[in-house]
Amino acid sequence: MELWYLDNLIMTPNFDGLPKLERFILKGSPHLKEIHSSFGGLDRLVCLCIVKCEGIKKFPSITRLQKIETLSFAGCPRLIEFLKIQQKMDNLGDEDMSSGGAWESPNLNHIVLCFLGRCLRDLCLGLCGFGDEDIGSAVRERLSFSCQYLRKLDLSGCNLGDEDMIFAVWELPNLQELDLSHNKFSRLDFILIRTPRLKILNMSDCIRLVELSELPSSIAILKANNCSSLETFGDISNCKWLWKVSFRGVKKLRDPPNGTLLDSMLKGNAFNDYRISVTLQHNIPKGIVGRLLRGNAFSLRHLPCNWYNEFCGILIHVVTFKVFPEIHIIIKQEVDEVSRFELQRESSEELESEYDGTKTYVGYVSFNSLRGIAFLNSTYNVILISLRQHGFPVGAADRIGAALVPKNDQVQTTKIETDCSEFWDEDHFRPTFTIKQDSKSYINILWRPNH
Repeated sequence: MELWYLDNLIMTPNFDGLPKLERFILKGSPHLKEIHSSFGGLDRLVCLCIVKCEGIKKFPSITRLQKIETLSFAGCPRLIEFLKIQQKMDNLGDEDMSSGGAWESPNLNHIVLCFLGRCLRDLCLGLCGFGDEDIGSAVRERLSFSCQYLRKLDLSGCNLGDEDMIFAVWELPNLQELDLSHNKFSRLDFILIRTPRLKILNMSDCIRLVELSELPSSIAILKANNCSSLETFGDISNCKWLWKVSFRGVKKLRDPPNGTLLDSMLKGNAFNDYRISVTLQHNIPKGIVGRLLRGNAFSLRHLPCNWYNEFCGILIHVVTFKVFPEIHIIIKQEVDEVSRFELQRESSEELESEYDGTKTYVGYVSFNSLRGIAFLNSTYNVILISLRQHGFPVGAADRIGAALVPKNDQVQTTKIETDCSEFWDEDHFRPTFTIKQDSKSYINILWRPNH
């Protein structure tokens, strides 16, 4: 059952006639005051999502939800006050904790959340908030997460600060996605957060964040957009699966102590077998791909017959004001001399200076990542790169450049066997890289760094 944007809904109906209900999604009902008490008896419920229902004042105890896998209370701050989740755990010695769930601290201003669900996979408490911050250390232990099977946790906009993480207890051995955006941290050290399988971390819009360190070695995607105070993110040399990083709107950032961000990523597993996408607010040092040329197009021509074996991949550098650029990488055979001349003329001016407010995008596509998807052959003799954004003309500050990376220059020379699922992508419907092929005539790689 899904109920969307029912503006006049005040109370849900009786659920006694729906004993087999497995999914209940209620979104955008601002005048909803009460969830009927019969809702607590839906013992087959697998998915419960109540989103943007800020006016709820009465919510039943849901102690019988033994099978719940997806739980979302995003944008429902009052709902936290009524949250009662009881999960029966095997081999749990502490009798007081066996019920799991949520209970109030003696101060009554805080809710201690301890999720011990055996089935819970996805938990979203985004924009819920947890009350006042300056209460004292005696009641700061508000967050205690211990859930063996939890895969996705959203705590965005929950008013969390440094003390919440310092005094928290995190035991999430299978967590893969963590959203901590729109919070009040100034420093976050992942030594305190035990998430050994974490793949996606979103810290965007944490405007007080100065330092982010000790990222899990399993991390694949890091988003820290609009973290205007961020200065350092520590050593990432151990993050071998890292392939996507976004620091849009971050101006104070310094490179990690082990070297430049891109150098560290090019030493990882993505270099040989996957793709890399980096978004920065400022220009990175020149020379990464040779020249950056004015315009929205760039071409690599007269490729050697065995170029896809002599080179390990293509590295692309784009500088633009465009917020959601689309970069097309087309590999094909070209015989049209007229179009060749026009494209070269369009990319005839070198970059002269850095423009304030531009974004820098660096992308890398390994040729190994194409072998199972597209067919590379010796008839392809040109690689064309074009920068686009729907509704936006060519900008005066647009710059673009690209270069093939020879195998003998690569940082990592040992071929490794990788599982592409280890790299992940945060949006499976609009992935960062999309690869298309029209028979044997061309390969089109669409790169959308901000999706």
